[in-house]
Amino acid sequence: AACHKERHVSQKAVSFIHDVLTEVLTSWAELPHFHFNEALFRPFEHIMQLELCDEDVQDQVITSIGELVEMCSPQILSGWRPLFSALRTVHSSKSDTKDYLLGEYSMGKSQAPVFDVFEAFINTDNIQVFANAATDYIMCLMKFVKGL
Repeated sequence: AACHKERHVSQKAVSFIHDVLTEVLTSWAELPHFHFNEALFRPFEHIMQLELCDEDVQDQVITSIGELVEMCSPQILSGWRPLFSALRTVHSSKSDTKDYLLGEYSMGKSQAPVFDVFEAFINTDNIQVFANAATDYIMCLMKFVKGL
């Protein structure tokens, strides 16, 4: 549904995925040695990898990921790997890449969702989470740096 050619259908589907993720991440803690959150973030990864969505849906997915990281970064745990995989498959022009990483400042805050995701991951306190997703983070970071 997120890759549907009717814009309102695809935007509603991404919105529903965002709402489900927000609800689960804020109300339920992933147990150690389980990878439930990894499965939760897979839809974003699949949407981006299929390359069937238009730029608006892609922007909505990236913004949604940024909002989820801003609200729930300590609860993401095993979800970082598919999250970085989704970001790594972003298809954009050089100016879009710059906006995702550097963004613009409005009301004293930067509007750069990918940079915010990178920053939240680097600031994670859980060493196991960092170790499990570090290579995915580096691959994603390299993709965006190359884009600049």
